[in-house]
Amino acid sequence: MTSSPELSVTQLPVKTPVYGTLVGLMNIKNFDFGKEVVHRLGAELEVALQKADTKSIKLLLRFLAELANANVVLPSALLSIFDQMLVTVGENKGDEVILGQRRSDFFVYAILSTLPYAGRELADRNPEELDRVLDTIEAYLSKRSSAVNAVVAVYDTEEVRICGIFCVLRGGEGRRTY
Repeated sequence: MTSSPELSVTQLPVKTPVYGTLVGLMNIKNFDFGKEVVHRLGAELEVALQKADTKSIKLLLRFLAELANANVVLPSALLSIFDQMLVTVGENKGDEVILGQRRSDFFVYAILSTLPYAGRELADRNPEELDRVLDTIEAYLSKRSSAVNAVVAVYDTEEVRICGIFCVLRGGEGRRTY
C-alpha cells in the first residue's frame, strides 16, 4: 500500500473509505506516512488536472474527503482545493465559453459529488467556508448558460445532472442540510 495508495483508489474506487481509514490509522503511529500519502495524492491530482482525466479527478477528490474524515488532512484543506477549483468557474470569455462551461460544469459536479463523503465533517468543523463554497456554486448555476446540444446530451438537459445534485444538498429554501 505504501508504494502507491492513490493509484489503488483510482483502480478500486469502492475501497476508497477503507483506504482513507487505513491511512488515518497508520497516520496515528507515523505522521510521515500520512504526509507522504498527501504529497502523492497532490501530485496525482495535479497530473489528473493537467490531463483532464475527469474520472481520476473525481476519485482523488473522494479519497481526499476520506482523508479529511480520518483527520489526515484538515477539512479546511479540502475546502481550499474546492475554492481553487471554483476560481476557474466562469472565467472564460469569447470563443472559449463552451469549453469553459464544460470545464466549469465538471468542477462543480466534482465538488458536489465529493460533498456526501465529507459533508458532515465540513459542516461541523467549517460551516462558514462550506456555505461560501455552496454560495459560489449557487451563483454559478444561476448564471450559467443552459444551452445544450441535444445530440450529445445524456439527459434532457445538462442542467438536470448538476442542479439535481445541488438541490438535493440544499434541502429547501435557504436551509442547508448536509
